Amino acid sequence: MDHGNIEKLDGLGDVSPVDVYSLKELSKNWRVLKGPPVVVKVLSKKRILHYAKPFKNDKWPLQAHFTVCDRSGCATLVLWNSLCPEFYHRLQEGHVILIQKYTVKKSFHHVDHYQPPLPDGLTMYDIDINVNSHHPVGIVRVISPDTIPICLNLPTIQYNIIQRKDLGCFPGDYVCDITGLVIYVGRFFRERMTGKTDLDTGGFWISRWLELKDHSSPKTIRILIYRPAEIDIYKDIMPGTVLICRHMRIVSNISHIHASKDDRNMYLTSTGSTCVSSKDDRNMYLTSTGSTCIEIVTGNCVLSHVNDVLTWSQSYNEDYTMGGYYSYPPIPTTLADMKNYYEDLKITTSEELRLELGKLSYREHKRLFIQGQMIGVKYQTKSLSRTKKKEDSRMEVIVNEDLYHHFEQEISSTVIKPPFSYKFDRDLISNLLQFPSVLNRAVDSSDLEESDESKGCFMIYWSGLNSKILIPTMWMCGTASTDLTTLLHYSNHTFKQTRNNNEVMEIIQSAKQCRGHKFLLVIDAYKPNCYSTEIVLNTSYKL
Repeated sequence: MDHGNIEKLDGLGDVSPVDVYSLKELSKNWRVLKGPPVVVKVLSKKRILHYAKPFKNDKWPLQAHFTVCDRSGCATLVLWNSLCPEFYHRLQEGHVILIQKYTVKKSFHHVDHYQPPLPDGLTMYDIDINVNSHHPVGIVRVISPDTIPICLNLPTIQYNIIQRKDLGCFPGDYVCDITGLVIYVGRFFRERMTGKTDLDTGGFWISRWLELKDHSSPKTIRILIYRPAEIDIYKDIMPGTVLICRHMRIVSNISHIHASKDDRNMYLTSTGSTCVSSKDDRNMYLTSTGSTCIEIVTGNCVLSHVNDVLTWSQSYNEDYTMGGYYSYPPIPTTLADMKNYYEDLKITTSEELRLELGKLSYREHKRLFIQGQMIGVKYQTKSLSRTKKKEDSRMEVIVNEDLYHHFEQEISSTVIKPPFSYKFDRDLISNLLQFPSVLNRAVDSSDLEESDESKGCFMIYWSGLNSKILIPTMWMCGTASTDLTTLLHYSNHTFKQTRNNNEVMEIIQSAKQCRGHKFLLVIDAYKPNCYSTEIVLNTSYKL
């Protein structure tokens, strides 16, 4: 089978600049024109779309959408079928390409509500330039930057980099670029994809949390990033790396805000056009192909914001962390605000809990809401769990003796591994990555040993209200209070902090105040491997 061609070209080859059509001319006369040569610059690219349908035998049911422009306007370039896996990663933002032998149709895809801004003065034409491997055999040629005819006057790529200090000035859903030093890399999460009817499609979205910092503010930049086109960079992001994340969307949580001083809990997340560049050891910004971005040069970057971050990052001397439990944004502290926060709140019954936990797939995360009453509280440290020393009875309190004795055997057999984050050690990571894995999995906290033996967490045991089902939850309090009834209302997003023995004792003893009360529990379930499930208590509300 013949394939479309994508090749490097010095200048326009055998095509004269006078023969090149503009996108504006193409949009007006596409019904009569038969794939004339056009020269465009790639502004952005979206994720590959998979359009397979039952009873169809397409070998490569794929589409890849690119936003391209020339001096007259913008349009959508669509690569079809076998061209997607063969050439998708070879076309990057900033590439100038010559396209021939294509078909043009009116755009049929849905409007992207988070479309990156277009160059000043340009409009988006409602046409798709379709390049296929047959009927006709399309041609796409990448033109070397130094040989682009000046008369084409192609627009330059525009960056909209926002510093951390200015992030709060922008509204939700604003699309921008961000750059910063990575100080935290979260573990991978998988989220089930659903179709238009909310039915499970069998696929998963893959995401992870990142924390970045720049020179403008001591506050962190939180990013929930889904797998972009640059998969090689995405899966290998490490702390200490300087990232440029393009076309990110600001998410503002304002439903629970009652006063101007309330925290908006802002973060950024991916759009369909998000791309990631990272600085490697040679001081170059790389895409997944390993080629230098056209608009980002070696040595000093042409973007002043990036240069400022690079300079500042050389003096950053705080710890980097990876992995562990991470939940953001925090859940509101009152039950009324929480109900507004989750408009479609569904309570999981005790009988349904085990079924929901059993359906979890590898690295899948699910938030569940369940009613229960407290049985007991125990503070468990790593040093106690590793050695067979007798546990200090003062680190445990029984709240409901009848239920505790009912579940005593099940409680004593419960094995925990708190999902703590760990300090980043580049040498240790490098050693782990040298060992091949048949599962091709990324390094996670389960592969590493926590150096702080005294670090521990609370185990809070609950019983469901509908039936006697044990719900063992891990919990790490992150506020200064030592009153458990108060602490349980605060949402904690990470397992990082430790407590001294006196504080632990006060919290343990305050658990007795929970006797006889019913709670609405917000739990985060996660399956880090094929044989265990983490159940973390995010927050709870007294009913």
